[in-house]
Amino acid sequence: MFLFRIYDLINSKSILPIGISTCDKLFIDSDFKKRTIFINGIPLSKYNMNKKSNDNESQTEIKMTHTSTVDKCLREIALSITLAWTTLIYSSISNGKTMIVEYIAQQVGKRLIKIQCSDHMDSKVLLGTYQCTDKPGEFIWTPGLLVEATSEGHWLLMEDIDAASSDVLSTIKCLIETKSIGYGSISPDFRLFLTQRDTGVPVQSNELIHLLKSVFCIVIPSYTDSEIIQV
Repeated sequence: MFLFRIYDLINSKSILPIGISTCDKLFIDSDFKKRTIFINGIPLSKYNMNKKSNDNESQTEIKMTHTSTVDKCLREIALSITLAWTTLIYSSISNGKTMIVEYIAQQVGKRLIKIQCSDHMDSKVLLGTYQCTDKPGEFIWTPGLLVEATSEGHWLLMEDIDAASSDVLSTIKCLIETKSIGYGSISPDFRLFLTQRDTGVPVQSNELIHLLKSVFCIVIPSYTDSEIIQV
């Protein structure tokens, strides 16, 4: 029954659920307007984002062309954010996976940290490492991007998770299953997004196969000819 309700929310065209009273609508208009934004019918909380220059973050305003495919994807991602699910976006290469997440993050005012996965990256990038200082023999602990995002309630986008090393996949799988990474508590505002490329080659990694069983997968189909013209 719960899954049917999720399906109805994704495919519904109305902004508010059917059956909501006029009184409830007035309450939403008066109390939630300043701290809520609707992404294709799904309400999300607004945040006051602290501007911080970082190579792993988007700094330019995202302009989104709303096609039927894009709008459906926006709605599904917004729903997964509301339900605090780890979301995997699957599509062909250069099909707008990253831009859609960036757009939602900008709309709600959340800081989005991006990591480009590769088989050369290990879990130190996520968890942190000791680094030497100017003083001989002295080391300081520098937290990784995952620790920073989970502790401070930022959003984390890991691009091309299918290219990640086994070490990274194991770390992410542990986070999803245990809701912990062993470094402090996880903020309720933290959200994790993954992207996977449709390369036409079946998934070979056992770690990735097990990880995919624990996430909410959103598939972006190829755009129609009319949508390509619209874009």
